[in-house]
Amino acid sequence: LYMLGIVEEYCDEYYKANHAQQIDLDTFSITEADYANFAKMLLDGGVFNGRRILSEESVRLMATPQVSEEIQPGPARWGLSVRIIVGENRRPVGTYGWSGAYGTHFWVDPENKIFAVYLKNSHFDGGSGAKTSAQFERDVYASFEE
Repeated sequence: LYMLGIVEEYCDEYYKANHAQQIDLDTFSITEADYANFAKMLLDGGVFNGRRILSEESVRLMATPQVSEEIQPGPARWGLSVRIIVGENRRPVGTYGWSGAYGTHFWVDPENKIFAVYLKNSHFDGGSGAKTSAQFERDVYASFEE
């Protein structure tokens, strides 16, 4: 299982007219396929389509907590640009990813060898605490039980 993704669009004229289904990320746009390729590259240790994009060391450092428990207590800590699960959570320890302000949410789960990408365009419920992001996580992991 390499790609699990749901695109939930709040359609305005721009998105209806754009068959690539782009989502604005404040200063740039990305397609769901591009986001999935990025997540797969991280899952594959920095390699995409047989070509090294990031060094193994860079990916390892990204997915290693860089903030101490004293500064950031709880089940997640920051690595280099990603949030890493370090304790009890909906996702396994070692899972890492990013949740954006406008509804982007992705994670890489090295233990289960999957990544998941969830995109929506919303100005009112983004980030890892969004109810829709949490439901997407539950749905992904529930699919393993079926």
